[in-house]
Amino acid sequence: MLDNIKIGKFISKLRRDNGRTGEKFAEQLGVSAQAVSKWENGKCLPDTALLPEIAAVLGVSVDEILNPRNDAPQGFRLLSAYYGIGSKQRDVMHILRQYSFFDQREMHVNNGMFLGSPEADGLEYLTLVYQNESGVHMITCPEGGALRYSDGGKIISTEDEMTKLILIEGIPGSGKTVIAGKIAEHYRALGKAVDLYLEGPQHPADLGWTACIPIAQYPALLEKHAPLREEIKRNATLEGGYALVKYMKVDGGDKAFQDEMEAFCVYEGRVPDDTFFEMHCNRWRAFGKSAAKSDTLTIFESALLQMHVNELLFWRDTSEEKLIAHCKRLADMVRPLSPVLIYLSQPDIWQTIQRAAQERVAPGGDWIDYVIAYCENSPFGKQHGIKGFDGAMQFFALRKALEMRILGQLGIPYVVIEDLDYNWDDVWQKIVAYLNSLSV
Repeated sequence: MLDNIKIGKFISKLRRDNGRTGEKFAEQLGVSAQAVSKWENGKCLPDTALLPEIAAVLGVSVDEILNPRNDAPQGFRLLSAYYGIGSKQRDVMHILRQYSFFDQREMHVNNGMFLGSPEADGLEYLTLVYQNESGVHMITCPEGGALRYSDGGKIISTEDEMTKLILIEGIPGSGKTVIAGKIAEHYRALGKAVDLYLEGPQHPADLGWTACIPIAQYPALLEKHAPLREEIKRNATLEGGYALVKYMKVDGGDKAFQDEMEAFCVYEGRVPDDTFFEMHCNRWRAFGKSAAKSDTLTIFESALLQMHVNELLFWRDTSEEKLIAHCKRLADMVRPLSPVLIYLSQPDIWQTIQRAAQERVAPGGDWIDYVIAYCENSPFGKQHGIKGFDGAMQFFALRKALEMRILGQLGIPYVVIEDLDYNWDDVWQKIVAYLNSLSV
């Protein structure tokens, strides 16, 4: 027997998930808004002749409408579902709509359910993007794994997955440094060993503030700075035909030394593109292998998106396709750590940067002056005539839009934490709710 109430709720949910008002939905079907309201309130069912058209508009089958199985909790919205690997991913939303996930509380991911491809090279993954009250999330689960839901069905998490890496991203002023520190304190208070890496020369995977000296020139550098020889060697690694020197960590290195090293810096377009890509992949791979052997939780601030989007888009004129492929490759290097990414977002970029500028003032030069100079002097800035504060705002608006597009293509779980009114307590509560869904 058909359940009018359940069918009505299902039609209503699909309509809202597709971003349609009741009036627009009715107009598309050639019926009155009152008729749609009656269906959705379970007072009656649509005419049988109209069901194929309703199904086509909502992107489901007639059978799915008449036999709805996936009664998702209030406040939960499944945005997309794909199964496969790489370019062979397939849309499986229609399968998820038929599966009684929220009744059974868990789902075992397997090729039988999602019709795995015989051409797949390696494990296939189920990738879900969903929205709840705390933000937009993405989760991946390999074939053979399982998904479960908690907190009244509002959080989906993979089963038996220990997160060893948390990535914090967002534009300047979004609160990355503060939130990264609070997350570290949160887990340390729970007795967890935590390594926190903010932007800086001490980073184990990123090469900021690192001079890339051709190996043939390295002996001359040591000879020239003989008093610093041992200190330089202590902060250098030999890799791929280069000596990589963390020059800001060299104790006793004066400004003249730092300026000399900066000319060889890995960033700001100073090394060939292929070298930049290869060195970072090697570093992220090495970090991933090392961290996988430890139970320590690592937190990276700005290391995956900010550092690489700034460099590749604004200093190297890299295509979006190549930039995304590079970021995805770095994410692949740390996949054994079951990483998650938290993206901090505010709707008003101008206000966010302005607030940061007012807070970050210093006798030696204000932060915003450095930011404006960075934007103006980049090849992108010169090419597009970026000038002053307003030009920098264009720069960050473009960067944020690109980072939001990258998020869904990294293949790692993420959450976008929206901060509509700079209420940091509210932001922190949303983050704690998300952290509680992780196995750390």
